[in-house]
Amino acid sequence: MKRNFIDFFRELELTRDFSVEEIQHIIDKLEVGTFEPGEVILDEGETTSGFHFLLSGEAEVRKRSSTSQKHYLIGKLTPGALFGEMSEMTGEPISATIQAITVCTVLNLKKPRQLPRDLHVKLLLGSAQNIIHRLQLSNEKQAHAMAAEAELKLAWNIQKGFLPSKFPDLPNFDIYGDCEPAREIGGDYFDVFKIDETHYGFVIGDVSGKGVPAAIFMSGCRTLFRTLAGDGAYPNEVLRQMNKRLVNLDESASMFITIFYGILDISSGRFIYASAGHNLPFVRLVRDGEVVVEELKSAKSLMAGIMENIDYSAELITLQPGDMMVMYTDGITEAIDTKEEPFGEERLGKLIESVDTCSANDFVRQVLDECSAFQQGMPQFDDMTMLVVRMK
Repeated sequence: MKRNFIDFFRELELTRDFSVEEIQHIIDKLEVGTFEPGEVILDEGETTSGFHFLLSGEAEVRKRSSTSQKHYLIGKLTPGALFGEMSEMTGEPISATIQAITVCTVLNLKKPRQLPRDLHVKLLLGSAQNIIHRLQLSNEKQAHAMAAEAELKLAWNIQKGFLPSKFPDLPNFDIYGDCEPAREIGGDYFDVFKIDETHYGFVIGDVSGKGVPAAIFMSGCRTLFRTLAGDGAYPNEVLRQMNKRLVNLDESASMFITIFYGILDISSGRFIYASAGHNLPFVRLVRDGEVVVEELKSAKSLMAGIMENIDYSAELITLQPGDMMVMYTDGITEAIDTKEEPFGEERLGKLIESVDTCSANDFVRQVLDECSAFQQGMPQFDDMTMLVVRMK
């Protein structure tokens, strides 16, 4: 049977290029289930985890009507199909019911996080890429199966599921971030995470593209980034590894990401950072009673995922009490008014300079509100995202 499993995975598009050793790691974690005709394999709305592979049989995909409890058919699954991966990646409930038409054998990789780190990342990014390809190839079918509002909701749910809702409560630092999504989700993301007792990671990024593909790619990038940054490697090395992994994806996916990443030592205020093509944060420094607002210094760099063998440089700044760092995406500075004039970096800089004693939360809300008011009467073309850290 295991020999058959190896042959099965070597024929799948997702795992075709995996080594025998990598496939064996997957097989060792599999649970095998058999489902009779009419039996539900996965039920819409349930919370589950793992990657499900249809080894044999045929199943149908049904979606519950928004106005009744009836289900309508949106597709069929044949041997080799992968399903449930979206829920695994986003943490959201299953979005459709999978029901056996004939006797089905399903392989469930229930705990993919227990795989070796590089293999887990490879599986996640490959799955994200497959979903993007499916969406790109089935736009016409999807238009009949899912209204635009439903796609918008899906993209926002994916994005929302990966944005932090709570921030570290630190005695010497005030931290807050938020994202104001555009109607067509742009794939912005930010994160704050603990590395060890005295070090915290801060990252903000902007994925190329819009809608569900961008949101899915963002979710894969976020998982990859967390994995690479988890051991406290220097920011430039994390970005180098990130770029290497993304370039190794199929180039036809044409998805890239700009990223700014820094590590804060909360015991000293030292902040080591690197950028992969992302706009550099502003810092508001208080020195000898004078306020100075400037952009962080860094060498120009390419976004991650474009080409191989890119080296990123690490820079250092030491924050002092009263200093504030403002990380943001270009959805803020490139927002336009009815005269098609941009909000711009100068206007943002003046807002930062005018800050006195307000909290990080209040400042983020002030900027997002002023940016929304600035573009009143014009559509919001891109996500507006900001992450602020202030030393008390």
